[in-house]
Amino acid sequence: LTLASITDPGSDGNLSVAAIEGSAVLSTGESGGTKFLREDGDGSCSFQAIPGTFSGLIVFNGTSGTPSALASFNVSGVTRVSTGRYQINWDTDFSNTNYYLLTTASNTDASALRIAVPRQVATDHAQIQVLNNDAASTDGAEHITVAAFT
Repeated sequence: LTLASITDPGSDGNLSVAAIEGSAVLSTGESGGTKFLREDGDGSCSFQAIPGTFSGLIVFNGTSGTPSALASFNVSGVTRVSTGRYQINWDTDFSNTNYYLLTTASNTDASALRIAVPRQVATDHAQIQVLNNDAASTDGAEHITVAAFT
């Protein structure tokens, strides 16, 4: 957590904390709660609850026939199944398939929209599909992110 400043509680008992957006803050008045500080649309800040238990992550380059991992957590590997379709294998299997995926895909070409959508979840792996502007499968995404939450 990178803090810019901490102010002692005033008469209202609130602790004022200035932090970098996206920083984990361990105490928000909840016992044992962890939330993230986020900037709201009106310029104010609020604390966002973590939507589940973070269980797996991979960021990889999908522009070649063999995807290359840029960063990962609880991932044993990623393979290209077909054009634009990738399988992420979990290092430690999940206890069931009741988890959700957060997926993103991007390219340095601003005119080339990329979107990644979940296609299959299993206890030992997940599959995603990367689509282009025309909703066709593509291998043209330089940064594909898949995060799993249980």
